[in-house]
Amino acid sequence: VVFEQRNESEKALTAFERARQLDPAGVDSLVAQAECLVAADRAVEARTLLEANLDRFDDNATVATLAGHVAAKLGDREAAAKHLHRAFLHADDDPRIVESLALQLADLNRCEQAVPLLRQLTGDAQRESGVARRALAGCLLQKSEPHAAIELLADHTREHPDDEPALILLAQAYLELGDLISAQHALDRTSPRNRSTPSVALVAA
Repeated sequence: VVFEQRNESEKALTAFERARQLDPAGVDSLVAQAECLVAADRAVEARTLLEANLDRFDDNATVATLAGHVAAKLGDREAAAKHLHRAFLHADDDPRIVESLALQLADLNRCEQAVPLLRQLTGDAQRESGVARRALAGCLLQKSEPHAAIELLADHTREHPDDEPALILLAQAYLELGDLISAQHALDRTSPRNRSTPSVALVAA
């Protein structure tokens, strides 16, 4: 850890590797080594390391979650969702894992799977996340449920008037209903640079 703090990543990685050799069943050194690789911009190596050890730690949500985050960092959303689902099976009460999985599924347009998880998050004040709420609204719009999206976003955007992505989604929902006045009102609450967003361009036309 001291080596890592001094940005001596090679020495840190050697120390973590030695620790893993001394205690192959220890998960902490594996996680630390993978995180060190990511910090050193060596995410591909981190992914290889984690995936080579997934079966050994098949019931460890931390390893699976980190594998998911590394895969997402590398742009492999399918693999990220697969790993995060594995983590979810062992820690479905961890809101961070639930959110990570739900957002990956939403990004993959797998809204049928994402929506129940996102509703779980947005229905719990302690788990509330603007990101999760926006993802749920996006899925509802994809499912042609603009009324539900508006219900989800209206109070949120009043309480969080600086959440411009949510305001744009709200404008899109109103636009789907043909309510151009409400759509324009939502769009007017965003900064000028966001008013040229292609999906809401018709509102400002």
